[in-house]
Amino acid sequence: MASAQAAEGPGFEETDTSASPSPGPGARLHGLEPLRALLALAVIAWHTRVLGRSAVGDPGRSAGPPDAVALFNYQVLCVAVPAFFLVSLFLYVRRRAGRPRALRERVGYLASLYAFWMGAFLLAQGGLRHLRRTFEGDPLETAGFLLTAGGTPFYFLVCLLLLTVVADLSQRASARFLVVLFVGSLALLVGQQAAAVTWKQAAYATAYTNPANFLPYAFLAVWLHRRVGEGGAHELPVAWILAAAAASAALAAIEWAWLPHANHFGFNDSALPPYTRLSLVASSGAVLLLALRIRGPANAAVRWVGGASLGLYCLHPFVMSLVHPYLAPIRGGWDRGVFFAWVCGVSLAGVAVLRRILRQRLL
Repeated sequence: MASAQAAEGPGFEETDTSASPSPGPGARLHGLEPLRALLALAVIAWHTRVLGRSAVGDPGRSAGPPDAVALFNYQVLCVAVPAFFLVSLFLYVRRRAGRPRALRERVGYLASLYAFWMGAFLLAQGGLRHLRRTFEGDPLETAGFLLTAGGTPFYFLVCLLLLTVVADLSQRASARFLVVLFVGSLALLVGQQAAAVTWKQAAYATAYTNPANFLPYAFLAVWLHRRVGEGGAHELPVAWILAAAAASAALAAIEWAWLPHANHFGFNDSALPPYTRLSLVASSGAVLLLALRIRGPANAAVRWVGGASLGLYCLHPFVMSLVHPYLAPIRGGWDRGVFFAWVCGVSLAGVAVLRRILRQRLL
């Protein structure tokens, strides 16, 4: 895309690449390039279980204090998706002013992105017959399948579309009402946790595909933009970041003490819901504020990976689902780190190749 335009990606791309590198209105946010790269790699690390599974992934051992692997998986890697939402929504709000068609363009773009990648994934899984069968069943089941993207990573695009609408509408709220909305969304997370733990039938409340998990990030993005402004977070006190990190640690301790429960297995792969957690809201805020404080540009390699983050996110499910069955007989002897690096390498190579074939906005 032309460098003078703001990128239109779903939070994986930078904004205003032609802007001044100094703080102030329109300043380029250099810290988002390494952040996008790290978040994309963290998503792949989560899906490949680069350090293995922890006790909360065993239905027979769903309680007890977390081990080091559990903390890495659920307090580090699981920050990636919420932080992607926060970055995306923050950038959308940042470039929303003076663009009356921004919401329509954004929703249309995200819908087309979802249709392309979800359609391609269904075709890759079972060809035209599989794609056709998806729409031949009960309409409600079909709608549920599409809203959750069939449990694939492309649920991110559905949730982002919905959250973009929420963020756009919440820009009109007063400062006080915005805080009320944010606190209410946090209370909703706690209610979802309680519902899933209390009633097995309410397990979807903490499903990783549930858009309600990510509602706080829409309000937080608007609030942060009002506080940070156009020039980044250079002038914000470091105490804000430290306070967010401390809040995340305190909330995580509470969550690990009472939240693990067998009911969460209904829609997740563990006894701890990956995203229905307040600690991740605080962590994501700290991560974004830290990235916004970075003044200088990253090196060329990091910038390339950051720019390829959308492609990494969208391609790695294909790499894992299509090639993994052929690796199964030999993967037992593979180190998980090697498998993670292999998925990243093949996905990055795929981005480089497909960018010569597909439209830039799809990658």
